[in-house]
Amino acid sequence: MTDVRLDPRRHLAAATGVAVTLLVAALASACSDDATSASGTATGSTTGSTTSSTTSSTSTESTGADVSSSSTTGSTTEPTGCWREIDGDLIVDANTVLDDLRNIKSVTGTVLITMKEQPQEDLSFLECLESAHSLDFGESTYLRTTAGMTRLSSLTSIRGGGDGAPQVLEGFEGLTVLETISIDQGHAIERIDLPTIQHLTNLWIGGCNWGNGPPPEPPGSLTSLGNFESLEYLKTMAIYGNASLADASVLDSLIANGAPPPIGAGFVGNASLPSDEIIAKLETLGVTDYHLCGNLGDKPCACPLD
Repeated sequence: MTDVRLDPRRHLAAATGVAVTLLVAALASACSDDATSASGTATGSTTGSTTSSTTSSTSTESTGADVSSSSTTGSTTEPTGCWREIDGDLIVDANTVLDDLRNIKSVTGTVLITMKEQPQEDLSFLECLESAHSLDFGESTYLRTTAGMTRLSSLTSIRGGGDGAPQVLEGFEGLTVLETISIDQGHAIERIDLPTIQHLTNLWIGGCNWGNGPPPEPPGSLTSLGNFESLEYLKTMAIYGNASLADASVLDSLIANGAPPPIGAGFVGNASLPSDEIIAKLETLGVTDYHLCGNLGDKPCACPLD
């Protein structure tokens, strides 16, 4: 199978050096986050219960925060409600007992969802979660939607790749600010519905073959960049290789909300996306640094760019 991934070094080829540097720094940080989530020792009153049967994260639980009630079994008093605080990463894998995570209130590191064959369609098992550094998606065969985290109000990034991304990116009703949404290989995504987000630094959807050639297969089912009706700020965007994508509604939201122009935009290899419509919207926004090719009505180009 062809190695397919988002190439931060080649995104936004015509954008300013600032935009390119910003993309590289953000993805370098993402790689660092992922690398550090694979080691450590769990501590606290329920060691290992928040990860798989083989502990692979560092977690320290605070038992004194936001305890709504308690139940006594023998001489042991266990708090209930939303109270557990994880100092480190939370890895949800194929062996994790999801009900054990329902009282987690905060995670200082990354929440990695890689449930493999667990028959779970949403994220309702994280209903108590209010804050985390980032939310990353690995392979989760049955995960359809990100709905369920109704209390979440603080998050830096949402990241996923290939078949590891959920089909519907939605929910997050308490979030208004995000740094990055990065979904590599957009064919995994069917719909985006994030109407509460007002401030988003980077929006990266899709991917290209590592070598020259057409966008990756399967071609993708994402037809729209979705509902961002409250969006008032977007700094950079890279929309690559989404063969079914037919509109860039996120630009309409930025225009309607009087947003400042993004400093860089790239639309490459989206075969159903009309190039002339994108150019008109970018110019209405006042975007001066943008690159388009391989879209509907565009000149052909390799993906990624040389």
